[in-house]
Order: sequence, then C-alpha cells, then structure tokens
Amino acid sequence: MHRYFKGYYIINFLLISVYPVMRAMFHISPKLKQLDTMGYTRESGIIFTGLAMLFVLWRKSTTTDHFLSNLFFVGKSVSALLLAINHIRIGMFYLLGCVSKSSNFDLLTLIVSFLFFKQPKYSGPTKIIKINSVQQFEELVLKEHKSAKKLRPGEEKGYEHMNMWLVEFYVDWADSCIYV
Repeated sequence: MHRYFKGYYIINFLLISVYPVMRAMFHISPKLKQLDTMGYTRESGIIFTGLAMLFVLWRKSTTTDHFLSNLFFVGKSVSALLLAINHIRIGMFYLLGCVSKSSNFDLLTLIVSFLFFKQPKYSGPTKIIKINSVQQFEELVLKEHKSAKKLRPGEEKGYEHMNMWLVEFYVDWADSCIYV
C-alpha cells in the first residue's frame, strides 16, 4: 500500500481533484448548467460519460496499476473538458499542465513533471524466464506436462500442486506484437 504514496500517484490524484476544488471556490459557468432533453446538466452528463468510460476500462484492466493509470487518464480528461468549458484559460493551463508566468507558458514545469513523476515500475516478486528456442520451451514448459501422471475420471489435482505457466509469444517484426 505504501507504494501508492509516490509522486506519480500523488500528483495525478491532485490533478484529478482540481475541478471539484475549482468548482467549490468559483462560480460555475452557465454553459455547464444547461439542461439536456432528460433534465441533466451538461456537467453531470460529462461526468457520467467519464464514469461509464471508467467502468468499461475497469472491466478490461488486468492489474491495479493498469486501472489506476486508466482512472488518471479519464479523470484528467474529464477535468480538462469541464475546466475548458467553464473557463477556457484555466482549462488550457490545466490541459497543458503548465504554470502561467506573465502570460507565457512555463513548459519547463511540464517537462519536469513528466520526467520526475513517471509511473513507478512493479517491484514485487516475479519469475520471468525468457525463452529463445523451441528446445528451451520444450524443456521448461512441456517437460512437466509430459511427466505429469494421468488422472483417473473423477480424480482432481489441486492447484497448489501444479505449476502453471503464462506464456507470451512475441516477435519484434509483427505489428500486432509491437503495439500490444
């Protein structure tokens, strides 16, 4: 749990929290108060759309880190859109991640935030084996499968006694492997 208190997570959480804080401190634009045909405001429509996108991305997330990166992306996108509709200058400052200094953008702030607040890499237990040949694959993965005793009908082998393998096949010349 302590790994979520790193700069990347704190900065992104603060960036997501900008719109609710701004909304509480300043008045809301009439553009966001407009009602649609169902009686919802434009603001709530944008927020509900972001939540629907987040739900779909949550279902496709494989890890907690993957979900958090999706949460940060959707949260910052919704915040940028709401801030831009509410006040275009504040929205642009937020969107660019910059600080205003006498009406010039401070691009150094943007670059520094991306350099120093990258998503932390997973540092937990792993056992990754790089297999480069068919013989190596047969020795490591298939050897155990061939040597396993045949189970009788109705007999089950518990998962705690099995070695399970997750194999990723990857080649550096195929577009489908490069872009995944």
